[in-house]
Amino acid sequence: MQWSVPDRIAVLEGSAAVLFGGAAVLTGDLLAGVVAGGAALLLAGLAVRDRLARVRLAADHDGVTVVRGFAQRRRIPWSEIVAVRVEERSRYGRSARLLEIDTGERVHLLSGRELGADPADVVAALDELRS
Repeated sequence: MQWSVPDRIAVLEGSAAVLFGGAAVLTGDLLAGVVAGGAALLLAGLAVRDRLARVRLAADHDGVTVVRGFAQRRRIPWSEIVAVRVEERSRYGRSARLLEIDTGERVHLLSGRELGADPADVVAALDELRS
């Protein structure tokens, strides 16, 4: 089983990077150009990462593989996993749900955007696979 960033997200990030890059070049204001250029670089970096490390979580009967950093992968056997749960937080009237994979030493957090699915559904699938 695997969960990945939907293709439309990377396309949107790339398109927004092009738009901000165009705005940076066309604006006559230096500060606005720097801000738009920075936004273009950030969005381009996200789009590249979402293409290079598209699959953020993969799981099989032996364990899970998660993406760390820009595009590194870490294999975690089930025996090292302390807990798999949904972390839910509310702030400023918005709630965020994250998949949390706790190894005791390190916690890996993955959003629904990164997984392309609701974290609660991923937890259920992982629990079923693990047992």
